[in-house]
Amino acid sequence: MLSRWCKKYKHDPSKSMLENLSLEFAHTFKHELEWQWDERYNAVLLHVDDKQKDKVVRILEGYFSDYWNILSDEELPAPVKTLIHFFEGMDPEQLLFSTDTREKEFLYCAWWPWKSGEKTSLRIAIYMNELPESIQQQRQEQIKQWFAISA
Repeated sequence: MLSRWCKKYKHDPSKSMLENLSLEFAHTFKHELEWQWDERYNAVLLHVDDKQKDKVVRILEGYFSDYWNILSDEELPAPVKTLIHFFEGMDPEQLLFSTDTREKEFLYCAWWPWKSGEKTSLRIAIYMNELPESIQQQRQEQIKQWFAISA
């Protein structure tokens, strides 16, 4: 279900889902957010404080159809297991959001609350393990551009 924040931004069908997501974050938060590039996980990184958390979750709900944590009762799809292994495991309060994991390429978002409770780290990336390295590099450059991350 789309939230009131999601409804304010009109999705552009000529753009990818990830590009629309980046534009919606920019529209909702204006210049409040500073995205970074996380080399370790090849993902955009954002540290969200408590006052921003609800808005961020509502935006994510508009893009990601599924989420998991290590307490999930259901059998995890193979790509989700791969991501959890890539992240070297997950704590019970951490979530992994995704679009359709049956696709060769799909979006995912790691939601990691800090132990102190004051912030949450958010990492958004494209799962593309089956794509050639050159295409993976191209996608990473696009992500950096869409989220206005320099170098």
